Amino acid sequence: MNNRTVVLVLSAVLIAAVLSGCVQEVDKTAPLTEMEVSLSISNAPALNQTAELTCTVTSIKDAPNTMAQIKLPEGFELVSGDLLWRGDVTKSSQKSFNATIKSVKTGNWTIEAIAESKLEDGKPSEFYRATDHVHIVLGNITASISKTPPSMIPSKGETVADWSKSRELGPMGPNTHIGAISMADGYLNKNLGSSFVSEHFECLGIEKHSSAPHIWWIIYKYRSNEYEMNMSITISTDVGLGGCSGIIASPQEITLSAEDAEAIASDKGLESPKAGELWVTARTNRIAWIVTTQKKALEIMETRSYYIDAENGDILGEGKYVPQMPLPEESRNKTRTKPKFIPYSEIMNETINKSAQG
Repeated sequence: MNNRTVVLVLSAVLIAAVLSGCVQEVDKTAPLTEMEVSLSISNAPALNQTAELTCTVTSIKDAPNTMAQIKLPEGFELVSGDLLWRGDVTKSSQKSFNATIKSVKTGNWTIEAIAESKLEDGKPSEFYRATDHVHIVLGNITASISKTPPSMIPSKGETVADWSKSRELGPMGPNTHIGAISMADGYLNKNLGSSFVSEHFECLGIEKHSSAPHIWWIIYKYRSNEYEMNMSITISTDVGLGGCSGIIASPQEITLSAEDAEAIASDKGLESPKAGELWVTARTNRIAWIVTTQKKALEIMETRSYYIDAENGDILGEGKYVPQMPLPEESRNKTRTKPKFIPYSEIMNETINKSAQG
């Protein structure tokens, strides 16, 4: 995020100078358009009731090294199943996994599903990414679900609970792309420190979905000790800063290798462990190695993976094996739309043009 802070009153010449130090790197990143993820829920669970989530990943191209994750807000907890799946998605095929969850706290909550795939073996940083959401208004006796967030505009300084991690919000959200990035940058600098952010983060751009046009995902590339991964912050054009479950909540380095993580999982009794990609866990907002057993025949509720902190080696959680259920017909027949990705370079050019016209 060096040279990322943009003050709109700067002259177009100064903004162009900022651009000269960052556009070339961003142009190497491919738009996130080739993959779709669908998140469905079996019922609207009132307080202390359960429901089953089904996450399905499809791709119009071969999508190797795919990782899909369901991110639960604090209003829900996992009962059984798995919140993460890792593997390859072949062209025009689909993969699905299930999780049984329980509601534990009233409020307005968003459950998010994210799927990512990127090429390996030193190839350019081409990657696919998709997200989907289920929004739940949870009461003591009743609950309702929808694919769009409930309408709410908090007063200044009000803390709201309809995002996976509640934050203090302003009276309204940004109405420009650069404003959304500035808001996300401000959150990072406040919580992680500007020096840490400058050294480790690079803004890639903004992702939008037609199903939720007022929600923008600010996508970042995070780098530490030759490792890199994508993180995201959700910005609502209605209320401002939204979900921060896709990004670390405090400074963290990646000092644990994949081999070290596999050794830790092996010590815990995981047979033939294999470390996958790095991931920000939903519960802890910490970067973790997802280490999965290569054992083929698993018993129901047998441990199939460990989430191991990539800095200190702590066990942050584990995944259990639950047989996949048939994909619901409504999910199979769902009309899928591609998300729109706006690269950072395009946003900066947009800002320059507006500044020149003004």
